[in-house]
This record gives sequence, structure tokens and C-alpha cells, in this order.
Amino acid sequence: MMNVNKLLLGTAFLTSCLAPTLGHAVDSAPALYGIQEIQVQNARLSNKDTTSQCGLSSGEIADAAVKTFRRDSFSVFSPINAPPLKEGTARIDLLPTVMSLQTDDKTCTSWVSLSAQSRNLVVLPPIETPRYVTITYWEGGMMAYSTTGTHAQAIVNAIDKISGQFSRQYKMDQPPSLTPPPEIKKP
Repeated sequence: MMNVNKLLLGTAFLTSCLAPTLGHAVDSAPALYGIQEIQVQNARLSNKDTTSQCGLSSGEIADAAVKTFRRDSFSVFSPINAPPLKEGTARIDLLPTVMSLQTDDKTCTSWVSLSAQSRNLVVLPPIETPRYVTITYWEGGMMAYSTTGTHAQAIVNAIDKISGQFSRQYKMDQPPSLTPPPEIKKP
């Protein structure tokens, strides 16, 4: 009986150690690995009447995300300022989305999200017909609740927080710097 318990305990330990690796492809790169350019699209607003009553605008929301990424020294731009896409350069679109609900005359509640995506031409077997698919690399979101007079700032704060989460993930997914160590001078 003692050996069976040890065997079960050992099996449970190995399973818990290996379980995080079972769903990942072997030798796959992190989702944001090698992304060089980030294009922040204007925010998608669910209900324009409600969002305007809550003091929101699509451009202000996108500008808040761009400011956060520039603060973190990313190559980021809006669609209007986008440089031409260079061959061999990986670019993603960041899509801010705000879905708002005005619960009464004094308060607004919004779901604020950010999604990193790109559209790619792929061929999916068994049908060899090329098609465009949207690939989502990262998503994050949170609720924002405030009075109508302060809701625009609450949304900007939420975008800043979500953009910060994206920035951390982006930095973790990049390859380590390959700069040589500094030379040690001998006395």
C-alpha cells in the first residue's frame, strides 16, 4: 500500500509539473516576439450617443494609448501617421474598444479593452484556398465606473493601465539583448 501511495504521489507531482507545458507547441515563440511596429487604431465605441453623454471620443482614447507606449519608448503611431510598411517588418494593430452604459443621469459604466491583432493571408488545409484571418496576439480589459463628468478621465486611466499591461507582456516576449558584456580592464 505504501508503494502505491508513493507512485500516486509521484504521478501527481509529475503531472502538475508538466501540465503547464502540455498546451504549448514545441519550439514556439511568445506571441509578441519580434513585433517591431505598433499601430494604434481609433477606439471602437459601442453606442455613440451613450459615449458622447459620458464625455468620450474615439480619438482621445487612442491618443491616451499612444502616449503610454511612447513613454515606454515603443515604435508606435496612429493610422494617419503610419509610415509605409517595410518588407520584413512585423506590425500589429492595437484596437481599443469601449462599451458604455449610462445607468442614470449621473453615472457611466464602461468595459474598456485593448486587443493586439493583425490580418494575415493564410492557407488552411485541406482546402488550399488562401483567405485572410485575424490573429489576436494579446487582449486585456477592465471595467470603469464613474460620474458622467469624470468618466472620460476614468477611461483614459483604464487605457493607461491596460496599455501598461500590454507593455510588460511585450517586453517579456522580446529576445534578450545580444550586446557583449563590457570589457573588464585589468589594473
